[in-house]
Amino acid sequence: MSITAFESSLLKSRSPESYHTSEGYPDDFSEKDLPLEKIEIKILGDDESRHRWDAQTMNVIRAVDAGRPMRPKAVLGFDSLESLRKFLTPQRQLLYRVLKRKQPQSVYELAKMLGRDRKAVAEDLKVLQEMMLVRFRTTVHNGRARLQPVLTHKRLVIEFA
Repeated sequence: MSITAFESSLLKSRSPESYHTSEGYPDDFSEKDLPLEKIEIKILGDDESRHRWDAQTMNVIRAVDAGRPMRPKAVLGFDSLESLRKFLTPQRQLLYRVLKRKQPQSVYELAKMLGRDRKAVAEDLKVLQEMMLVRFRTTVHNGRARLQPVLTHKRLVIEFA
């Protein structure tokens, strides 16, 4: 399977053996597609699961190449439960829950809600953005532009393949 520009940017800071993305990248989504109904996270685990993953990805590529319309779908694959745990740290899990439940209007407001340093929260948001879980909406408040972190989906589903 070839590596896209999005994947190669992820590989700079993460092990290529641990993270996979398939069936949709941020450039494939327009505002009308968001929020997605769900993002799936799959634990691939063994060679058979990886083979099925590659086969499914190739089927999507063939369908797009043949001009068949495809609804955007986002799937994140991890080689093991351990690699998923490294990605979804307790701090990122809490950040995710606060984003979903309280919908803060800025990174600063989110950091205050979490009782964390703004820079550390911004770094976690960047990781979540790289993996298509968060995007930023530009808003204006009192004449100043600010970035509002928002989820790209309504549900997050974790599946053991």
